[in-house]
Amino acid sequence: MGAIWNRLARGDSSLAADALRLLRVGSRTGLLWQQRPAGVLRTARILLHHPLGAGLIHALNAGNAPSRLAVVDGSQSLTYGQMDARLSQLVHGLRSLGLGRGDRLALMAPNGWPYLLGFFGALRGGFAAVHVSYRLTAPELRYILEHSGARALLFDPRCLEAVKALMDAEPFRKLIFIATSFMPDAPDVLTLEALLSGQPESFPRSAKRLLAMPNLVYTSGTTGAPKGAVRDFARLSLPELMRILDRLPFRAGERHLVVCPLYHSAAQAFVIFQAAGGSTLVLLPRFDPEETLRCLATERIDSVLLTPTMIRLILDLPEAVKARYRPGLRLRSLVSGAAPFPQPLREEAIEFFGEVVHDFYGSTEVGWTTLVGSKEMLERPSTVGRPIPGTHIFILDDEGRPLPPGEVGEIFVTTQQRIEEYYRNAEATSGSRRGEAQASGDLGWLDEAGYLFLAGRRSDLVISGGVNVYPSEIEQALVEHPAIREAAVLGVPDDKWGERVVAFLVGPKAAELPEIEAFCRERLAGFKVPKQWELREELPHNATGKVLKRLLKEELLGAKG
Repeated sequence: MGAIWNRLARGDSSLAADALRLLRVGSRTGLLWQQRPAGVLRTARILLHHPLGAGLIHALNAGNAPSRLAVVDGSQSLTYGQMDARLSQLVHGLRSLGLGRGDRLALMAPNGWPYLLGFFGALRGGFAAVHVSYRLTAPELRYILEHSGARALLFDPRCLEAVKALMDAEPFRKLIFIATSFMPDAPDVLTLEALLSGQPESFPRSAKRLLAMPNLVYTSGTTGAPKGAVRDFARLSLPELMRILDRLPFRAGERHLVVCPLYHSAAQAFVIFQAAGGSTLVLLPRFDPEETLRCLATERIDSVLLTPTMIRLILDLPEAVKARYRPGLRLRSLVSGAAPFPQPLREEAIEFFGEVVHDFYGSTEVGWTTLVGSKEMLERPSTVGRPIPGTHIFILDDEGRPLPPGEVGEIFVTTQQRIEEYYRNAEATSGSRRGEAQASGDLGWLDEAGYLFLAGRRSDLVISGGVNVYPSEIEQALVEHPAIREAAVLGVPDDKWGERVVAFLVGPKAAELPEIEAFCRERLAGFKVPKQWELREELPHNATGKVLKRLLKEELLGAKG
């Protein structure tokens, strides 16, 4: 109450805006539902000892609608009441193993209810969740476990090869290994079922109020070793949640498909948004284009997060397959993000799915920054939208000076969603900030109306003949050619130009390259036209759909010897 009083004393007009937004969005989405009388006392008791935050989501929903489905994971379905009980058992179980507030619990598994249990259990218990890709090799896993200082690792048996290589290694002799299910090849490893067994279902009390809910996500590592980005989910307040939902057609109690990997920050944000509204999370362990489309059509899915690569693969399915499932689609929102969404692909997606397609811009470092809907995509091609309320975007030059509309510079953001730091990397943390503004790592520009346009990663900038060349602009021009399914542009050292522009293309044949070069020259200045063309069957991507240009450059430079 003190924070509200202070804001009123300062004449903070955003308080009124937040209050109105809360009422408007709460009424539209159904988030402000009537609590069941039986759940009011339980809810009040929990809130008396714990701050309102992401760690309480399942407890509050269990008080309101305990029999509502929280998770559908293949043949396994769990209600909010069941998830709430298991979350409390997990916290009690981890505490019995010696984990305390702030200790790090690493999660390494495909999408599934055990991953959600570990994620929300860490938030409830005050542990720091460390998110690990289940695709990592033993050396990659070793780096993250050592760097994060993890005390325990919850892992899927499919990751056993990488995990087993570390079990007897000296640094990990005290690490607690917990398998999501029994493994005949490692029968002595503690299982999640055994950890939960016999633990109380009562909401765990804390010696201190959980003023922080740390979460550790390692960046994609597209340009080098990953950095651990620390986010405090306690900062994702109710007003902040409402600011985002104000721009999205989400509804309480809907069915949301989770197919993007949960170890990535975008998927984590979506499951928090949806669980906060008491929605049912339908989980797919991995992406398959036909299975995803089938699930969208037959599981009565209302909303989904898909990367542009996933959308491309769905739209490339045979027409007979798409025709089979299209009548069953009932999506209210298909949100894309995590990688560039080319305008031709946007238009194709809108034609197939309808005007339910959205694109958001953000990053692990700055969270959710902008949002654009279908109509704006068609009216302002290639924009990623305007900032969500409460978020401010600045385009700065190399000296940190603001640039006017239309000029390209580095994108900085002020937002409550900003990461706290890069873990154990003070230099990277300070180097990524200008005062309160956090660098996104991307280049872009704002138009006069405040719409943001991207020019690519700062690390991808090519300086050829002393002129800045932005790969994103060239890539957007290239994918307009009907023969090109995907394009990646980068710079490599060149004795004459300093760097020369190289384009990697998927789709065309060698005989079409002269036509493609002419096509490019009609749309771009001569210095932007690639000086070298490379044809590939496919491009390397990380799990969120970003092209791994570092690997392409290494491949090219290695081939040139």
